[in-house]
Amino acid sequence: MASELEEFVSALRSYTGRDEVDIVAHSLGVTGVRWWMETRGGHRHVRRFIGIAGANHGMKIATAAARLGVSSGPFGPAQFLRDDYSRFADHPLKRLNRSPEVPEDVTAFTVLGKRDRLFAGSKRSPLLANAERNVALDTGHSGSKNSARARKLILSLLCRPDSE
Repeated sequence: MASELEEFVSALRSYTGRDEVDIVAHSLGVTGVRWWMETRGGHRHVRRFIGIAGANHGMKIATAAARLGVSSGPFGPAQFLRDDYSRFADHPLKRLNRSPEVPEDVTAFTVLGKRDRLFAGSKRSPLLANAERNVALDTGHSGSKNSARARKLILSLLCRPDSE
């Protein structure tokens, strides 16, 4: 995912002539973007980052799948998204969640659904400690990006002046 994102952002910057882009990511894409910013220095080219329903701090369901050895289908990234990552010295989420959770030169926001079943027992996982704003909507996983309220919120975050 990081390689594809690197290529896409590079092409977008070239096409627009802009040095920075805004990125909106959902679910596993949130963690992928954070990994790209952390490991490849992508944050240098990100102005705003909106993470929607991302497993920033893991998920209990992923931990259970990883412990059972399930590593295909929708649980393919289970090892990467387990919520007990702090037990492992070199776990990627441990690296991503050291302070600051988002590079300080990136303005970050999170959007989550209060009724998102993927985060049962892990309701605070989508939140980022140094996000400018963490917003909880009364919706589920897909609604956190598809509902009319979510779309309006995302547009308002993208279109607001930088000095706000």
